Amino acid sequence: MYARPREAEFEFLSTQPLTVLETIIMNYLKPVFTAATLALALTACDSPKEERREEVLENKADLLEQARENKAAIVDQKAENKAAIVDQAQENRAAIIDQKLENKADLLENKADTVRERGEAVADRIESRDPGLDSKVTDRAAEAARDISESRADRLEEKADRIREVK
Repeated sequence: MYARPREAEFEFLSTQPLTVLETIIMNYLKPVFTAATLALALTACDSPKEERREEVLENKADLLEQARENKAAIVDQKAENKAAIVDQAQENRAAIIDQKLENKADLLENKADTVRERGEAVADRIESRDPGLDSKVTDRAAEAARDISESRADRLEEKADRIREVK
């Protein structure tokens, strides 16, 4: 299909274009390559002033980042402190409420003891006033006073127990 060129035809192309190519490279492209290489080399080397400026900018960026981290840590610490204070306040409130309930229950038990003592004192007075004629009536009245005071004292103690169960 395609005819193979003869070597003689390539001799002319191989000798002359190389000299033309060399001329083009030496005259036109070599200065361009040299200028590009020098420009690249010169821009790659920073001056000491430029290096100092970059160091200052890097230090400033590092300080800003550290300040942001410190601020975030402070905010987190404040939130933790606030949560701890709220927890402590709730614990204190619960302890105060428990103490108040305990005091109320103790007060009711003391009241029950007082009711029992007074009931016994009333029964003793009833018995001591007995003229001796109707001792069964006196005994029943004294026993009724004891029962009434005992039932009232029992109600107070039950109320104290319910209060203690609540806490």
